Amino acid sequence: MAIKSTASYSSDFIVFCFVAKTRSFSQAARQLGISRSLVSKRVSRLEDRLETRLIHRSTRSMSLTEAGELLYRRYSDITDQLDRAEREVADLHRTHSGLIRLAAPTVCSYIGMPLISQLHQKYPNIEVQLMVVDDEVDVIQSGYDAALHIGPLKDSNLICRKITTAKLCVCGSPGYLIKRGVPTTPNDLKRHNCLSMTPQIGDEKMWLFREAGEKPFSVSVAGDFQTNDEVILLRACLAGLGLGQLPKVLVEEHLESGELELVLEDFAHIASDIYVVLPHRDMPEKVRVAVDFLTDRVRNRFPPNEAP
Repeated sequence: MAIKSTASYSSDFIVFCFVAKTRSFSQAARQLGISRSLVSKRVSRLEDRLETRLIHRSTRSMSLTEAGELLYRRYSDITDQLDRAEREVADLHRTHSGLIRLAAPTVCSYIGMPLISQLHQKYPNIEVQLMVVDDEVDVIQSGYDAALHIGPLKDSNLICRKITTAKLCVCGSPGYLIKRGVPTTPNDLKRHNCLSMTPQIGDEKMWLFREAGEKPFSVSVAGDFQTNDEVILLRACLAGLGLGQLPKVLVEEHLESGELELVLEDFAHIASDIYVVLPHRDMPEKVRVAVDFLTDRVRNRFPPNEAP
């Protein structure tokens, strides 16, 4: 009963506002598509509920009482706020502006920073909040607008788009390779200082390889430096500490500059796909243009068809 009463009260209030706006029971009835007598009945019922008169009636004219003017003025304030809120919500969906919350693993965050700079140049009103998350992200529960993920997705029902493929490679600094020599087969790594990715100390370190068209195989490696952060491992390679097995997308600019050199290229055919994961298919325009922009830039620099 309470719900019905509240609904009736809301309906009566809307009818009163039409009368107050048009200053006419007849015009309010025409705009609402109901009879004049029903308009009068609704206004009277609202007055009874509020225990105050809202409208002065006569056979020739009508006017609002002080209470009626106050109530209608409050209504105008509310409708203005609702209109403003509606426009802001619509603008969020239509325009290239506002905050975008992104989650990405360390590798994607590192290679993505120059691209985010380019995004800001093209869409200066888009604000980016980038969180580094190396585990798979629940984009719906977490509230992110999009998340990047490397490797197989656990949930096959996720809304995702493959961006490119990250192929592992082995690299080292020119200074290290001059001093220690260039390995020509994975077995040569036994004579090298291999810098490893590991969250645990003391476990055997294994690097995975595959020749084109062959099955993957692993090689036990050893070295005097381990870390759980691929960017730190990259820095260690740049500093000449040893060899590292890293995603090529991470080291590409350092290969181009000559700071690092590739080794064992014939055996570097292990790769993982990179995906962008979305909470909904119907994206706000700011998210759509940002995702499209970043995806296109990554694909242009690291084409998916280069992967094995």
